[in-house]
Amino acid sequence: MKKVFIRVWGCQMNFYDADLIRDLLLSAGYELVEYEKDAQIILLHTCSVRDMAEQKVLNKIDDLVGKKKSHKLKTIIGITGCMAENRAGDIRERYPEVNILCGPGSYTDLPVMLERACSNQGHEESLGFESDRSYPVFVPHDKRLQSYVAVMRGCNNFCSYCIVPYVRGHEASRPMNEIKDEVRGLLDAGVKDITLLGQNVNSYGLEFHYNFVDLLEALNTFSEKFRIRFVTSHPKDATDELFKAMRDLDKITPYLHLPLQSGSDRILAKMNRKYTRTDYYKKIDSAKSIVPDISLSSDFIVGFPGESEDDFKQTIEAMKYVSYDSAFIFKYSTRTGTVAATYDDDVLQSVKEERNQILLDLQSDISLKQNKGYVGKTLEVLVEGKSKRNSRRLTGRSPQFKQVMFEGDESLVGSFVPVRITRVTPLTLFGNYIDE
Repeated sequence: MKKVFIRVWGCQMNFYDADLIRDLLLSAGYELVEYEKDAQIILLHTCSVRDMAEQKVLNKIDDLVGKKKSHKLKTIIGITGCMAENRAGDIRERYPEVNILCGPGSYTDLPVMLERACSNQGHEESLGFESDRSYPVFVPHDKRLQSYVAVMRGCNNFCSYCIVPYVRGHEASRPMNEIKDEVRGLLDAGVKDITLLGQNVNSYGLEFHYNFVDLLEALNTFSEKFRIRFVTSHPKDATDELFKAMRDLDKITPYLHLPLQSGSDRILAKMNRKYTRTDYYKKIDSAKSIVPDISLSSDFIVGFPGESEDDFKQTIEAMKYVSYDSAFIFKYSTRTGTVAATYDDDVLQSVKEERNQILLDLQSDISLKQNKGYVGKTLEVLVEGKSKRNSRRLTGRSPQFKQVMFEGDESLVGSFVPVRITRVTPLTLFGNYIDE
């Protein structure tokens, strides 16, 4: 039995795909190991969305290949995920010692590829996308409270900065019955928190003549007590119908990730986002009106080519207007092959760093203000486990995806419990468990 170690970088979809790979390999008779030193096969499951992620992977490949050349390592080395698709030529030329290149459209080929590579120490590749690509229904082999479910793959939006459509292909929705079967299996395995994944979940089901709200309504019919979140929604496609589903369906949590990216209409147009700041505000105002307890998050890119000081100030204004509960803020990095790669990357790195920190500080202030609104309120918390910093405390999540800490017995893990919030920080709510 061959022993496999998998290291994962990247987004939630990447971690879901890594679970699929583990499931495929276990079913094929491979053994998964916790430590690299125990493995006969090392798989690096990679991300190409940002340069920093790619550089970390390349550094790791350098390390593994160096050990292989010096005969300190005799393992099979495999690159899976977005970098296999995006950087295949570079990896072939720079690292002939790498045995496997398997892109996001080819994971089902991986067990056979590994079998061949192990038998002859050769090179195996499976790249590109089939029009009828599909994946098996995922069932976890471990005990877990949270799990991801991909409802679709690929993206048709082609934002000018984004590599995803080129490495994951065009949008392809999974049939609703297949998703329901996967959710059914997760619930049977004890999962109580499910995140539905897609580059733009609002495009789900169009080829089947149903939509994402239809899927939410179908999943809401399961009798078990559990939560459903979803990411990501594209602002141009988010509708009042979706917001009403968040309000009316009891298993759908009031958490919405709606990436703005920039507060400047000029930059949004260069990004090919297909909406204006005013369009976005209308969506936000509607979401807040329909779902009063909604928690909002966003993505922002600072230092996009041509971003002026005035453009950046408009982003600051937008963050203040919306008052996000959280935000993910990134410095622009060129992705070869995208439209934005043809633009002059003219914002100095030092300016990107400064703007990044300004937004981080601003969001910290906004998050603290938002969290203070929960003091004195009682929230239903799904208890996830013990705190890593204080063994007397338990940690969990509210429906708004807020991290909540409180003192309680470990027997509460896996339960939904009431917690009255007493104090907060920008990232965490603290409270007291109410033993009813």
